[in-house]
Amino acid sequence: MLNQNKSDQKRKWYILTVIILMYLPVSLDATILHVAAPVLSVDLKASADEVLWIIDIYSLVMASFLLPMGVVGDKIGAKKLAVTGIIFFGVASFLAMLSATAMMLIIARGMLAIGAAMILPATLSALRIAFSSNKERAVALGIWSAVGTGGAALGPVAGGLLLEKFSWGSVFFINIPVCILVLVMALRIPDLKAADAERKIPVQDPLLLIASILLIILSVKTGAREGISLPLMVLSATGISLMAVFIHRQRTSENPMLQLSFFRNRTIVAGIILALASMVSLVGFEFYVSQQLQLAYGKTPLQAGLFLMPLILASCLSGPFIGWTLDRTGIRLIAVGGVAMSAASFAGMAFTRFDTQIWNAWLLMIVLGFCIEAALLASTTAIMNSVPGNKAGEAGAIEGMAYELGAGIGVVFFGLLMASTFRNNLSAMQQDYDNVNITAIGSSLSEAFSYAANLPENQSTIVRDASVTAFLNSHSTVMLASSLCLTLLAVCIYVLLKDRSLRR
Repeated sequence: MLNQNKSDQKRKWYILTVIILMYLPVSLDATILHVAAPVLSVDLKASADEVLWIIDIYSLVMASFLLPMGVVGDKIGAKKLAVTGIIFFGVASFLAMLSATAMMLIIARGMLAIGAAMILPATLSALRIAFSSNKERAVALGIWSAVGTGGAALGPVAGGLLLEKFSWGSVFFINIPVCILVLVMALRIPDLKAADAERKIPVQDPLLLIASILLIILSVKTGAREGISLPLMVLSATGISLMAVFIHRQRTSENPMLQLSFFRNRTIVAGIILALASMVSLVGFEFYVSQQLQLAYGKTPLQAGLFLMPLILASCLSGPFIGWTLDRTGIRLIAVGGVAMSAASFAGMAFTRFDTQIWNAWLLMIVLGFCIEAALLASTTAIMNSVPGNKAGEAGAIEGMAYELGAGIGVVFFGLLMASTFRNNLSAMQQDYDNVNITAIGSSLSEAFSYAANLPENQSTIVRDASVTAFLNSHSTVMLASSLCLTLLAVCIYVLLKDRSLRR
């Protein structure tokens, strides 16, 4: 019996090791290109819109495929789904590395997202099945969550480091040896199959869901950048209609693909909101600060990535520690406390200059990294502990959708805040510049620099200085708006998680 227990423990932690190795490149790829935009635009002769698609397509496609892949994983087993996803991810990485045009890279990134959409729910399903004890599962989830958050936070550092020495293709090449290693290791783990693997899912259900999510997200992202138009309204209405048809089918089907009862569970709803908002905050903050450090303060991609290291390290350390304490403190305290402290961190950074008050900025980033990771772990635990093991893949996919939507929305949310405050600041400053129309600069610092490059030297200097000032003056507004949103979220989570003793 003792030898059997030791064997079971070894098997569990071996599975967790494989899960970590396969999940890390998935999380890294969500943000690794954030610092590579200038290089991509030059090497691939990509327009600004094409560069945005190269970055955004990963989260967009992944969010659309996660739930269908989670259901497939519950049907065929976590191992088979993971192995298929690893192969797909490796092949897509190879194609991305060889891309010679922006369109080819966009397609390859979309394929990467499909592979990632197989891997993510498979990891959570395998973890849920392998770790039956709540206490052990909390620690395992803490490690899993740290890999996800730490990987997303580490993306710009890894990207900056590789771009310092190699071409942009290297950010995809590094996935290939990892995929080969993980494939060999994954083949050694036992089959982890759900109990209801024989249920029949009509093929039109996943197709309806994928099409509706793609159309809705596409219309929202396009509208955020370009404004409302008739074609966009038609696109949005089509997506919403397809989603309505999908929901109707789930309500009336004997074998629904998605258990709508999940969304009547307050704990699961709270977990989804937590995952979404936490990723908006983490990825959006990272995107904004990377832009500020490189464009306003003239740092290299590597220097900008290294500046974020306190955030990354705090995120990585938080997961295992919070996972160990979660069973003692309960989900509600960790969730509400993590979000509230993250809001306080944003408020502090609103009055901190990142060029002169470096130690203050790093301290506040440590608080943000640790607490936002705590909130993410609370969301994962809330969701995974609220569903039976045979629904783990489906539940994990729902949370994964929230993660990826949060990552995409974070860039859009912070980007819109930057653009809006940047334009307002330029308009307020125009009266101080009689000889130059600084309101014609555009909506971003990169556009301002491009505009200045075509002006006479004396006017170019004025425009560059004015645009940098306008950008830096937007710092407090962006941070305070983020703090306010997280404060409201903390109140929302406090209400949703009514049971103070939530531990399961």
